[in-house]
Amino acid sequence: MKIRVIWNVILCYLKIRKTLPKDFIRSRIEQENNDPLIDISYCSEFFFKENIPFLVMIRKGTYNILLSATQKLPEGMHFKIYDAYRSAEEQKDRWERRLQETRKEHPNTSHTELIRLTRLKVAQPDGSGYGGHQTGGAVDITICDQSGHELDMGGQISFFDKRSETSNKYITPLQLKNRMLLKNVLENAGFKNYPREWWHYSYGDKMWAAYSFKKKAFYGFIEPSSIDTE
Repeated sequence: MKIRVIWNVILCYLKIRKTLPKDFIRSRIEQENNDPLIDISYCSEFFFKENIPFLVMIRKGTYNILLSATQKLPEGMHFKIYDAYRSAEEQKDRWERRLQETRKEHPNTSHTELIRLTRLKVAQPDGSGYGGHQTGGAVDITICDQSGHELDMGGQISFFDKRSETSNKYITPLQLKNRMLLKNVLENAGFKNYPREWWHYSYGDKMWAAYSFKKKAFYGFIEPSSIDTE
């Protein structure tokens, strides 16, 4: 591993730097534990984004710690899930759509730079660069009240701008407090937040392993055929 990468990892560990180098994340070893995907769309404990797909799938272990985290929310509060497992096909579609949008936004940019800019928003489905959503270990999530009204987090989920980072100077103290409530409850349960996206939390995948400073991840790429229908 390059010295620059190691140095940046140390800075992140000391909380001087927010995000870990991608090379460090990708270098985590996968030791798949074959935990099945399960459908949680029937679970009354959670709220779901409007127009979310009929099946909302995550790994069984991810579901268990998410369920335990609900017990730590303030009374009357619930988790609202925006996204969970995505198939490789769906990820490819998202990548292509985002790439086209990036090309329109930067018409005079080289192909290499377009790829780099698109990777800032969507994980590239290139076989080696799949994201946490393809492992079934990641969720895009927020908090809402009993009526489904979301707490003010200071930015929309999957809307990438200067307010997307979990902690930044562009949001109000109340918005930061709400984000820290989400982060503390989920991380105390076992998740890890991706610091560039206040809504993205992982468990068991390479990002989780990296931000936990562990060598091994136990969730890798998984196909929809691995759904547990029990």
